[in-house]
Amino acid sequence: MTAPLIGYADRISVRSGEKIAFKISSAGPAPYHAMLVKIVRGDPNPGGPPAKLEDMSEYFDGRFASREQRALPGSYAMVDGAKDVKLPAALGVEALIWPTLATDGPQTVLSRRDPESGAGFALVLTPEGMMLEAGGARVVVGKPLRGRIWYRVWASADPATGTLHVGQQPLKRAHAVDDEGEAQMTAPAPLSLDAAQPILIGAAASRWRSRTPAPTACTES
Repeated sequence: MTAPLIGYADRISVRSGEKIAFKISSAGPAPYHAMLVKIVRGDPNPGGPPAKLEDMSEYFDGRFASREQRALPGSYAMVDGAKDVKLPAALGVEALIWPTLATDGPQTVLSRRDPESGAGFALVLTPEGMMLEAGGARVVVGKPLRGRIWYRVWASADPATGTLHVGQQPLKRAHAVDDEGEAQMTAPAPLSLDAAQPILIGAAASRWRSRTPAPTACTES
């Protein structure tokens, strides 16, 4: 069986004398072989003429050690220095978002969570609207967001009172569309908002998310 071998060039094209690099990921145990060829005819249509390559290995030909380099879909930001920051007693976060898949399952906007204990918080876009998670408590607005529309979203949590609050507001309203609102609840257990973890933008600690409890009832305003 052929081992997976994928790669790409760091530039689309180069002129004579310029440099181009190829980024390769090889999952095989043995070295892989790479050489230079000139594509004279490269039509992938099976009904067309066969591919025709011109050997130019005199310029480049070699074997290289295999190394797997994973490409994870999507993008996110990590504020690693936040691990050493102590949060104030109460929490308040806000963001501007432009969701493209607003009803396509939970999508974290901002989080700082311990993947083992679940301590910390996460502001999450869900098919039911914006949601705030803190410890084992969750509060959700209950109104779906529209796709490709700018929204102001926010959340707050106060360990002193146990109050969780989350909201969403479109920057451009639509006629007869109810997608603006807020929700709040009082957590049934003490809130543990602080976690010695990085702040993640567009991502969450997946290990904890896999065992998130069912949503807790909330009051909508």
